[in-house]
Amino acid sequence: MNALGYDLRSLGRYTEAEEIHRREMTLKQKLLDGNPDDVGLQADLLVAVNNAARLLSHQGKHAEAERMHRDSLEKTIRLMGPDHPDCFITMGELASDLRDQDKLEESQITYKRLLESRIRVLGPLHPDTLLTKSNIATLRARQGHQDEAERLYKQVHQEELEVLGAKHPSTLNSLHNLACAFADQGRDEEAAESFQKALDLQTEVLGRKHPDLLNTRMNLAISLRAIGRTKEAQKMLRETVDLAQSKSEDCDAGQLRSLSRLAAILSDQGNYAEAEKLYRQELHLTIKVTGTDSPETQKCQRQLANVLSQQDQYEEAINFSETALSSMTKTLGMEHEMTLSVLWNLAMSYRNSHRLEEAEPRFETLVDTKAKILGRDDPEVLESLVQLAWVQQQLKNYVESEKNYRWLLASQTKNAGPEDPFTLMLTHNLASVLNYQDKVEEAETLFRRAYTMRSKILGPDNPLSRHSLQCLADLLDESGKQEEAAELLRESGDSPDDAAEHQRKVDNELRKQLLPDPMRKKA
Repeated sequence: MNALGYDLRSLGRYTEAEEIHRREMTLKQKLLDGNPDDVGLQADLLVAVNNAARLLSHQGKHAEAERMHRDSLEKTIRLMGPDHPDCFITMGELASDLRDQDKLEESQITYKRLLESRIRVLGPLHPDTLLTKSNIATLRARQGHQDEAERLYKQVHQEELEVLGAKHPSTLNSLHNLACAFADQGRDEEAAESFQKALDLQTEVLGRKHPDLLNTRMNLAISLRAIGRTKEAQKMLRETVDLAQSKSEDCDAGQLRSLSRLAAILSDQGNYAEAEKLYRQELHLTIKVTGTDSPETQKCQRQLANVLSQQDQYEEAINFSETALSSMTKTLGMEHEMTLSVLWNLAMSYRNSHRLEEAEPRFETLVDTKAKILGRDDPEVLESLVQLAWVQQQLKNYVESEKNYRWLLASQTKNAGPEDPFTLMLTHNLASVLNYQDKVEEAETLFRRAYTMRSKILGPDNPLSRHSLQCLADLLDESGKQEEAAELLRESGDSPDDAAEHQRKVDNELRKQLLPDPMRKKA
């Protein structure tokens, strides 16, 4: 049964493999229940537990794997003694589970205990001892101790060269890790040289198209770009994308992470179409490996939704965001920061696809939930409230929009002052809402303030300054003050054609930005 589970895992059929391993545990537990003193059956059960825990770790189910590894380690020590090889393997896997849940201090303690035991039992140059030392180096890098990580990686690489040779997989891995340590410290020339050396040796040993080359190629491309060798970096990145697309079905968990990193790099470069292809592959494989509701699947759905939104493919982005939100609300709760991040992106997709009736309740939930967690004056709450007020304005829910704009304007004026560009955006939008409700006198006052201060700060020819001017002139004209309106336009050098052109520019700003102000960040 263990062999069947292993074969299923190697074929990527992880759900079936997990079922086999759990069934194996159940059967061996029943046998042990009938013969509780049988040492052989106790050992068999521990093997089954470790196999199941190892598969759970591979699927990213680290919390459950941790519990199983802890129980197994305790029983293995009692049954076989603390120096048995199975104890060392289980301890290493437990340390890894702790690391992957960001329990870094406990992981460090466990790795240190394992290293001391392996040095004592196996010697300082045994491959398993060197592997443990390398894992500690990786952990120290995660903890921000880059100089110590570099020292350990150098030591491990030198010792593996002596013991295993330059072309052994472990030696190649330590060379790659050393290059990462250089890169983490901004020593990009040394990093590029080491990544290139590692890639050349990996290619010689494994072949050009082996999936293990993904991470090395990608890191080399990043280092080449950092030292100004842009053309080489782009060529390397292109080759990496081709390799990822051709070998994605063969990816294991580590290579899946490389696929995700590569997609993120492409997205950061604005190459959303290529990033989308890789994220789709990653999502397909991640569901296959970890299931539909796993944190890894949720992350893939979020990332894919984001790159789809960047390409204005809002309908599909909404579908992925809704799926991720439903799953994350169950597993993490609505108040978790990642759940709220997905809700924000979902609300923005509804907004940008003009489905404002569906955007409004999402923004209301964001405002209420974030205010409960962070307080009403927190910038994240204000950001969501701005969106809510704007959506309400477009839906002609002017009473609620006015109430929210007034609160926002008072808060922003207090915190940033009356001349802040964001304050002036709120001033202009509140004036618009008041004007729609025929509160003409206050609207005129606010339009004048917005136009005067925007002209002073942004310049009179800025599209937003002209927009406030045109809105003020329109209000004056509709209020019977046609001469004053015409005089304003003459003094500014504006004309009906100019106003129409400036309105077009403002409309473009509205499409590109969260709200009609260039100081606001994009979604």
